[in-house]
Amino acid sequence: MEKKINTTIGRLEELEEEEWDGENFLFETDEEHQVWLDKKHLVIQELGLQIHSGVWYEKYEDDEEDSFEPDFDFYMFFDAGTKEYLYMEQGNSLITCIHNFTGLSWEEIEGRACEVIHTDRDIQVEEQTLIYQ
Repeated sequence: MEKKINTTIGRLEELEEEEWDGENFLFETDEEHQVWLDKKHLVIQELGLQIHSGVWYEKYEDDEEDSFEPDFDFYMFFDAGTKEYLYMEQGNSLITCIHNFTGLSWEEIEGRACEVIHTDRDIQVEEQTLIYQ
């Protein structure tokens, strides 16, 4: 099941915090790191983008428990149609990341229509492409 909220990029902050709570899925993993993405995501149809926020986890050599620890937050961009990975950026706001990827001005970005999508579907990853079950 999916729940969609229609808004504009400039009004995303007005959504209640609970609108952003959700499940995560594993995008990639190896012995040294894991990349987890939120199932909830943003779709900007005009730009053909699907954007997930995520957390990069690292395993540190001096960790006695041999567990993964959060390292940094980021945004990961996918093609809205094919679901193929396009771009990842950390350390900036969502609008700055969209600007850096598209070259559009902040004013152009803030007024773009978008959908916040909450899904409970399982998401698998094959060769950096999202596959919805």
